Amino acid sequence: MLSRMRKVIYKHIDPLIGAVARMIPYPNIITILGLIFAIILAIISKLSTNYVLILVLYVLSAVADIMDGAVARRLEKTSVKGSFLDSICDRISDILYVFVLLNIGILGIDELMLIIMGTYLISYTRAKAESLGISMESIGLMERAERTLVILIMIILKMILINILLLKIITMLYIVLIYITVLQRLIFFLKKSS
Repeated sequence: MLSRMRKVIYKHIDPLIGAVARMIPYPNIITILGLIFAIILAIISKLSTNYVLILVLYVLSAVADIMDGAVARRLEKTSVKGSFLDSICDRISDILYVFVLLNIGILGIDELMLIIMGTYLISYTRAKAESLGISMESIGLMERAERTLVILIMIILKMILINILLLKIITMLYIVLIYITVLQRLIFFLKKSS
């Protein structure tokens, strides 16, 4: 859903994209920085309850994920290698983000496993469909941008709320929406391939 608004979002953050492109004119370095922030985030969330630091690291990782592709396009440095590296780093970050939610007490192990499995099914259905010639861009409620936003909201709520019940409700809704997305992609593929 948010991927449909990409042009509008990029228009609003264009000055930031330009500034990042001048500071770090290598998109692959930005991709790797995003992963490094995610790794540090996962470690810090295991060792500390400093939610402000956890939030800052999460935002830095998420912003790097937005910036790498935007900088690559701005500098005309898009490449197959860069796209592949970005996909691998995104999948690793996806897992680390979910472990952060476990580490800070939002998720239990069952919820963690359901989210990881669903997240990978979302990514896999797109990759497989596109390898068969069917584009899955903007298909489904919970693409990566939406999942990143929900996790951000969950971290913020954990910082400001003591009521764990609300977080549990959001978690259950999040899991349901992830699997609805998998189903949406499956149905879309079956319609397009028949």
